[in-house]
Formats: sequence, C-alpha cells, structure tokens
Amino acid sequence: MRPLPLMAAGLLAATLLASPSAYAAGETCQGRPATIVGTPGMAALTGTEGADVIVTNGAVTVSALGGDDLVCITGGREYREVSLDAGPGADAVDASVAGGPVDVRLGAGSDSYVGSPSDERVLGGTQYAATAGTLDTERDVITTGAGGDDRVVSGSERTVINTDAVLLTGGGTLTWSGPLGAGGLLDGGAAGGSTLAFETGTGDVLVHARTGTASQGAVYLEWTGFDRFLVGGPHARAPKSFTFVGTERDEALEVRFPRAQTVRQRIAMSGGDDVLRIGFDDKVASAGSTYAGGAGRDHVATWAGKSLEVDLASGRMVTRHSGRTLRAGLRGFETSYLVARDLVVRGTGRADDLRFQACTATVRGRGGADAITQSIYGIPSADRLRCQRRAFHLLGNGGDDFLGGSTGRDLLVGGPGRDVISGNAGRDTCSGEKLKSCEVKRR
Repeated sequence: MRPLPLMAAGLLAATLLASPSAYAAGETCQGRPATIVGTPGMAALTGTEGADVIVTNGAVTVSALGGDDLVCITGGREYREVSLDAGPGADAVDASVAGGPVDVRLGAGSDSYVGSPSDERVLGGTQYAATAGTLDTERDVITTGAGGDDRVVSGSERTVINTDAVLLTGGGTLTWSGPLGAGGLLDGGAAGGSTLAFETGTGDVLVHARTGTASQGAVYLEWTGFDRFLVGGPHARAPKSFTFVGTERDEALEVRFPRAQTVRQRIAMSGGDDVLRIGFDDKVASAGSTYAGGAGRDHVATWAGKSLEVDLASGRMVTRHSGRTLRAGLRGFETSYLVARDLVVRGTGRADDLRFQACTATVRGRGGADAITQSIYGIPSADRLRCQRRAFHLLGNGGDDFLGGSTGRDLLVGGPGRDVISGNAGRDTCSGEKLKSCEVKRR
C-alpha cells in the first residue's frame, strides 16, 4: 500500500474532524452509544433515514430524518434556541440537559419527549403549510421540564381522535385538538398557572372546570391541573351555546368565537380571584348571555367593537351589532377593562377600578374612591383603538377619585370628596381638589 501524500493525509484528517460521526466515540444518549454527534454552534446537523442515536452537543439546527431515532439535546446556550425536526418514525427526544430553549417538531410516528428546565415549544405530529395546522394521528408522550415558558401543540383536526399523553411538569400552555381518545392524558401539572387552549363543537358546549371536562351531549375532553382556559380561536367554529362553570380556585377564561354575537353564553367564574376576557373580532355574545364573577376579587376585560354600554350596579351590558341591540348580564366583577369606540359605563357605590379604551366615553363612578382612566399600558399596538378624535366625560361623583383624560377635549369632574384630576393633552375642563394639565378649571 502506497502512503498518502502529506497534503492528502492532512485533508483527510480535517474531513474526519469536521464530520459529526467522527465525534461519536465516547458520547452516549440514554446509555446508548451515539452514532451522530454535533459540535457547539453547528448550523446544521443531519441524521440518516435509518435508526440514529444523535447527541446534538450544542448544534443549533438538527434534522433527524426518517427512522426510529433517539436524540439527546445537549449543550446549547441560555439565549440561543435549538431547533429539532425529528422527522417520521417512532422517535425519542431527551432534552433534560439542554442548555437553552428548544423548539421540537416530533413529526409523524408514535414519539416521546422528555423536557428541559428552559423554554420549550413542542409540536406533536407534522406541520403542514396550507393552514399552518398539524397532522398527528399517532400517540405521542410528551413531558415538559420543570422550568421555563413551555408550549405544547397536540392533535390535528378538531374531529380526529387524539390519544396523546401530555404532562406540563412546570406549567405552561397546551393547545389541544380533537376528542380525547383511549390512553390520552391532559395534565397541567401541580404548579398551577397552566393554560389549556382548545376549540369546541357546534352544539351546546359545557366546560366544567370543577370536574375537568368539556362536553357536547357526551364528554369529549378530560383534564387535570389546568386553571386557565382559552376557548375557540380565529378560525374556530362557534358553538350554539357555551356554558362555563368555574371552581373556588383562581382561574382565567378567554373566549374567542368569531361569530360570538350568535352564541348564547352562560359563564359563572365562581370563587377565587378570577379573570374573564370576552369579545373577539369586535363581537361579544348573543342577547340573553350572562357573566358572573362570583366570590373573590374578579376582573373582566371586554372588546366590543363600535358600541358598549355597561351598568355595573344593575349588572346590565348592551352591545350593538348589524343594527341589533343585544342585552346581556354582567355581575360580580370588582375591576374592569372595557374597549369600544363609543363607551358608556356606570359604576357601583363601591370603589371601582374602571379602565378602558375608547374614542368617545362617558364614565360615571357613582360612589366610592374610584379610578377612572384610559389605559393602554401593556396593550400591543395592534390591539389599540385608532380614533380620529377622542373626547371623554368622566364623572367621579362621591368618594376620593382619580380621573385621567385623553388627548382630546375632555370634561373631568370629581364631585364630592378629594379628587385628583389629570387632563393629559387637549383642552380639558376639570373640577377637583388636585388638578394637572387642565386648561379650564370648573368649580
């Protein structure tokens, strides 16, 4: 055998050093010798169509391809995400020692995932681009880690049975599609604060947080460990009616029905300090709907489009859609965030926290030490009202009130009590004990 020329030998050595398989020696994944090993910062680590044992070792983008693969996500940085496409096959992904956030697509096949202490996004099944949905007909077992902001997407079409088993160990968000099948599991973990997002059928839907079930005639979903719920979505079908029964714990419910004005809603948050968000695409609910906060200190946020009138003392809410006046009941909420272009609010005799967005608003605090002000703090720019002009009439009435004006011409009257008035921009008329940015003082 003739010896290789010196340059050729050097090129061969460099090739071996650059090849992921050259690093396999000594690396293991769940006790099995690695067949493919990445390098820190490696832009693309690719498996084979066979059964691989892959150790990512800090590689940034990993594609395992076909076969029943075992993948250990190792290394990485706290602020640099590792992206893994497990591909088709019965794959097992272990991210328990990942050094940073991970984004994992499990692909077709019956897969398993063990999570990390960092942020995680896990997509069960295969994503298809036409509708940005997923195709997932085989059972996946997904367990997220104890830390981080974790998000899991499970299932495909809402009518396809879903047998996935998902445990959010440290809390997070599970977006679930399809009726729960045999062996399926939805567990939000023991930490609290987990969100369950799902769509409904088109009939009479009951979501019972106390029993952890969703039903439409028969139970189609069961869960444990979730106390936050997001029901519906921008492309969801609206049910005929929707009923929610809360528990004595602190809970949050957000309802997103594209045709909400046709849906009779009966929501009882029950005990605990709860948060309710209603109104989607400028639509709230059909006539006769009822919303009750119950015991505890509860908050309601409502997006109503063109017109909203709320009387918190009498529990009356009025919206208008396509020339129709829709009356509903709204009771038992201590704080509120109300959004409509034309807004009318009447408070209670207690201390009310009345925050809102509007183009024109008339808000009366009645009695108590009230806070009445437009608030856009923390609201994304896309969700802020666009108004050609703004004008508020804010009336505190009795109590030591705070009134905050708009950028337009406002009338701000505190009434009896020691009131603080902030006119903001525009030429404002104010009456109160402590005035700021008020051009006209009224006694």
